[in-house]
Amino acid sequence: MKLHALPISSLWKCISIVQLLNTTLLIEVNSFVIKLDNNNNNNNKIFLPTTTSTTSLYSSRKGNVKSKKKTSDSSRINKSNELMDWANSVDIQIGGISISNTNNDNDELGIFTKQPLKSNDIVINVPNEISLSVISPDEDDNTSSPNISNILSKSAIGKQVYKDVPWYVKLSIILNVLDKNLLDDISGNFQPWINTLPREFNTPFHWDDNSIKELQYPFLQQSIISQRKVWKDEYYKPYEKQFWNVYDISYNDFIWGCECARSRAFSSSYTGNAFNIKPFIYVLVFMTIYVGLSLGTLEQAANGAAVVICGFVFKDFIIPKLTSKNNKTKKRYTICPIIDMCNHVGVNEIGNVAFEYFKDSYSLTIQKEITQSKELYISYGPRSNDQLLQYYGFVESNNMHDIYIMPPLREWDITMLESSCGRTFSLKRIEYLNSLGLLGPSTSTTTQDNDDDDNNSNILKGGVVITKINGIDPAIKQVLRILISTDDEWESSGNDISKFSETYSIDNEKCLNQVIYKAIEYELYEDKKTSLVDDEGILKRLEKDSSASSLDGSNNIEFKLAVMFRLEKKKLLKEMLDKITL
Repeated sequence: MKLHALPISSLWKCISIVQLLNTTLLIEVNSFVIKLDNNNNNNNKIFLPTTTSTTSLYSSRKGNVKSKKKTSDSSRINKSNELMDWANSVDIQIGGISISNTNNDNDELGIFTKQPLKSNDIVINVPNEISLSVISPDEDDNTSSPNISNILSKSAIGKQVYKDVPWYVKLSIILNVLDKNLLDDISGNFQPWINTLPREFNTPFHWDDNSIKELQYPFLQQSIISQRKVWKDEYYKPYEKQFWNVYDISYNDFIWGCECARSRAFSSSYTGNAFNIKPFIYVLVFMTIYVGLSLGTLEQAANGAAVVICGFVFKDFIIPKLTSKNNKTKKRYTICPIIDMCNHVGVNEIGNVAFEYFKDSYSLTIQKEITQSKELYISYGPRSNDQLLQYYGFVESNNMHDIYIMPPLREWDITMLESSCGRTFSLKRIEYLNSLGLLGPSTSTTTQDNDDDDNNSNILKGGVVITKINGIDPAIKQVLRILISTDDEWESSGNDISKFSETYSIDNEKCLNQVIYKAIEYELYEDKKTSLVDDEGILKRLEKDSSASSLDGSNNIEFKLAVMFRLEKKKLLKEMLDKITL
C-alpha cells in the first residue's frame, strides 16, 4: 500500500475540527455552562475523602432568610451521612467540601468548603446518568433521564400527558416516580438522595392571605394567585385525572414535585448529547479501509470524514437551536444530586456549574481561590427578588438584579403628574398613544404562571419596569416625553415618535424627571401601608424577638420574609429617587 501525504485542504479541515474539540468553549446559559474541554490539565481535581459536619461554623448571607423546609421524619442533616455513602456508590466524586446546616435555619442545608482551594478546582462531579433531566418543549418521552417511558405506558394517556405538560411538571412526575419506587431497576438507586429533599416549602404559594397582603406589592400578589390557578388547573385537567390516579400521585405529591423542580433545577439551551468516541473510531477505520483497498484517494476519505464529524457538531450544537415549538427554543432542565444543595448569591459567587461535554458529567468548579472555610455559593442566574421569593422561598438583600413593577401608564394619576410638572397633557395625544398600545394593557397580563423564569423579561408584560441597575425602562421614558411635550414640541417633531427616544429639549427632560420623580414618590410613600423606616424597625424587632409576629397574627416566618421583600422594594425605589435630578 502506498503512503500518501494528506492534502493541505483536508489537513486544514481536520485541524479545524480538532481545534474545535480541544478548545475550551463556555456556552453561557442562566444556570450552568456547557464546557467543551478535552484538556484535563486545565482543572485540578480535589476528590478527597469527605466527611459530613453536623454543626455549622460558618456565616450565611447577612439579612437573608431561607424558606423553612422539613422532612417528614428525621432532619435532613441526619440523612446526609447516608447521602454521602450513596454518592460514593454511584460514582459521584466529591472532595474538599462538606454538607452542613446554614445559620438561617437548623434544617436548611448548604455546601461548605473545608480546606483551601484554588481557582478551577473541581469539588463535585456528577455522572450524567445520575442526574434528572427533561427537555421542553419536546414530544419525545424518551429524552427524559431517567427514562420513564415504560412507566408512562401503564396509563393509556400517560405519554400524551407527559408530552403536553410544562418542564417542571415533567420533573415532578419523575421525582414522584422515584419517591414511590415505581421504577424497580432505578428508583432504589436514588432513594438516599430523595430522602434528603425537603418535604415542606414556605414559598408564597403556601402562604395565607394575610401574609400575601404583607408583601405590599400587587404585581407579585397577582403572580402568586396566577401560579396557584395554573398549578391546580394542570393537576385537575379532566383527561389527566386518570393519569395521576394510576400512579397514586396526589395533589400534594404533585405540588411537592413542582416545588422541588422549580427550586433545584438548572436550565441550559444545550439539548444535544455528550461526546461519543465510537463514531470517530468508525470513521478512522473506514478511512483506513477506503484508502488501503484503493477505493479512493486519501483526500476523498478525509473530506468524507470531515463531513461526518461536522455532522455531529451540527447535530449537537446547531440543529437544536434551529428547532423550536411555538417559537420557543428547546431547553434542558436538570437536577443534579449533591450539587442541588448549593445556595444562591447574586454576585461574586464562588462556584460554577458546568456540563462536561467530553466526560458526560456535571461539575462544580471553584472560580476563585479560597483560603478559609466558607459556604460555597453559586448563582441561579440574574434572578429578581420576585423570582427568588416566589420559586425559591428567600429574599436576597441588596440584590443587583432586583426590579420593581409599577402599574401600566394608563393607571397613573394624570392630574397628579400634570401638577408635578406644570403642564397639561393633550387628550388627543393620550388617545393616540393609547391607540398604539403604548400606555399598557387595559387588563392585567399576569394571568398565568410563568413557565420559564430564566429571565425577567418573561414576567414584565404590562407594567412599568424599574431595574436596580438601569432604572426606569427607556421605552417608558420615550412615551412620557411624548405625553408631556407641548403642542409646539410635538408639531416641531413632525409627530415622529422616534425623535423622543433621547432627550428632546432641556425643558422637556426637566418635566420628564419631575413626572418620574412624582410617580415613584407616590408609589413609595403614598401607596404603602408602612414606610421604609417602619419596615426597618419591624425587621429589627423580628430579628431580636423570633416569636414576634404581625399585628394580624400572620405566620412569623412568612411575615419576616414579606417584610424583607417589601423593604428591598422600597430601598430600590428610594435609590431611584436619589438618582433623579430635578
